[in-house]
Amino acid sequence: MKKELEFLRGEVKRLNKENTEFVKTASIFESKFPKNEVVEKLGVYCNCKANEGLQLKGVRVAYIGEVESLEACYKEMADSFGCLFCYHSGHCERGKREIESIAEKNDVIFCPVDINSHNACRLVKEACKLRNKPCYFLRSSGLSTLKTGLVNFAAEGYVRGG
Repeated sequence: MKKELEFLRGEVKRLNKENTEFVKTASIFESKFPKNEVVEKLGVYCNCKANEGLQLKGVRVAYIGEVESLEACYKEMADSFGCLFCYHSGHCERGKREIESIAEKNDVIFCPVDINSHNACRLVKEACKLRNKPCYFLRSSGLSTLKTGLVNFAAEGYVRGG
């Protein structure tokens, strides 16, 4: 068990170094190209214009889950529906209060289960239930999954409450 733990700690260190190098490379890349070009060149360009004509004008949408590389695309997708977008990485240093604050300030919460812990998903579910806010647990953190969630939410005829 100790050997396995030592190995895993070594892997974490290696991956952290790799991530640091990636962040440096990405920041150099971003400084040379405008933001739209960066998204297209990195291959995460999304065709958000095809939102099937559904509108959620002014609806506050929260997305909880750490996929910072796709944050701009998530926002663009929400914007294409007319939504106001709130992104949260899912890291909850303040725990329950932070999740409750997100549920309080937004009209609907999207939470992908592939990148959030069981505990984080439980906190989101409880916070939404207490505030009578719709919560969608997405199978994956992919952009098309968020689009499907927004389409389903719009199709359910959500009427924004006061």
